[in-house]
Amino acid sequence: MAATSDGGVTPAGSVDLAPGEDANFKLVLGTVPQAFDVIIAELVTDQSAAIELRNAGYWGVISSSVSRDRFVRGVIGGVPPASTAASAGSPAAIDANLVCQGPCMMFDPGAANFYLRVVNTGNSQLTAQVYLYGYDLDDAYEPDNDLRSGAAPLVDGESGAIELLGDVDYWSAASDLDVTISDPTGIDVEATVYDTCGLAVAGPYDGNETFSVYEGESVRVRAAGEVAATSGRSAYFVTVDPFSGAPRDPGCQQATANQSSSTPVGSVNLSGSAQALFVLSVPGAVRQRDILQVEISKDATLEVLSSSGGSVLYTSHSRDGFVAGSGSLKMAPSLSPSAVSVTRACGGSCVLIHGAASEYLVRLTNDGSPGSVTLYAFGRDFDDTTEPANDSSSTAPVVTDDGQGAIEYVGDEDVWKVVFDGQVSFSAVDGAIALLATVHGTGGGQVAGPYSPGVEFPVYAGEYILVRAANPDAAAVSGKSKYFLF
Repeated sequence: MAATSDGGVTPAGSVDLAPGEDANFKLVLGTVPQAFDVIIAELVTDQSAAIELRNAGYWGVISSSVSRDRFVRGVIGGVPPASTAASAGSPAAIDANLVCQGPCMMFDPGAANFYLRVVNTGNSQLTAQVYLYGYDLDDAYEPDNDLRSGAAPLVDGESGAIELLGDVDYWSAASDLDVTISDPTGIDVEATVYDTCGLAVAGPYDGNETFSVYEGESVRVRAAGEVAATSGRSAYFVTVDPFSGAPRDPGCQQATANQSSSTPVGSVNLSGSAQALFVLSVPGAVRQRDILQVEISKDATLEVLSSSGGSVLYTSHSRDGFVAGSGSLKMAPSLSPSAVSVTRACGGSCVLIHGAASEYLVRLTNDGSPGSVTLYAFGRDFDDTTEPANDSSSTAPVVTDDGQGAIEYVGDEDVWKVVFDGQVSFSAVDGAIALLATVHGTGGGQVAGPYSPGVEFPVYAGEYILVRAANPDAAAVSGKSKYFLF
């Protein structure tokens, strides 16, 4: 069955099927996809019937329709499954309108091949014409409105349509508004509000439900389910009314990491338990540094999430340290070691990342009194100057009378080489995270330990000492993770 470019004037083929019978057509699209946005396949009938768009192997069902009102992704329950392979139909032409005259579907063909299966699901003979034709989308804002960057303005009386499976339409607010998206006649839609960083902040709202949108935000409209329809059945309308909403918690802010520990990248005023969200961009020059340090100006809940917001990567509740995921940090007992030089301390909750990505979400939750919270994010070198040599026994530094290191990032393990027989004293700065030391033989196997700070243990030449966090998911800034071997 061949597609045409005449707007659906000429049928592409016909069927004459007894109840339960089906017919299969291999679609020949030719150059039609290059001239139009989509292809429409339509069966013109008022009788009970189904059409299925199938992949090049035939057995994969891409979409189905049993009604002029809509089409859905995949199969529709109740339609008899195919029992024989498809056969190529005779080339012909095609037709289509805003409202189909029977089961129909629209699809973007790309460069793929397809089959069309027509099934008589009724109890009487089905004689009908089949149309296959190129068509331009009726939604004039397509395809730009598939992205927030191409969002159309929210103006009273505007309209859109969900004409393809998976289609989403974005609308932007130039001022504070109350908005209603009407439900189309053939499908249900839902609307979700996104802030200026592209994060969902309200919704989803059903069609015909009124909601508030703030200046700079966007509204995404999509089908409520894996359905779509031609514009006559999927068109929706935008109604805009004066703003009546109440203020929301502070939304997201954009922030860019720098290379200065004293230059903030953002700030926000938070009430007692309020949250704020930053989209943190990390430039290449910052990512080339050993550590990305993310820090706030008070002890509160600081979470670093993946750029999609789907998972919490690190959490810190205080300046004492941080953990991978959403856990809490266990501190070591106070040891009050002899005078040591603490290299660095955080001014509030902080997270250190080795091998930073290009973007993160940073979420702040105020656990205490209301006030301003400042965010810092900067690239820097390791405070532990034996990094990265101490990551491997082949390059491990030698234990001397002033050996010192720090567990600055999650997963950090420091290896030290022993060149004498004797005792080693293991200590840590006061208030450090819980640390452990183990002794390993020349073959790498553990031969003694683990030891906690505050003890001495015997070692022999040729052995290695490995120092790590007691909790493998924990780490801290050097002022809270520095240890000493002497």
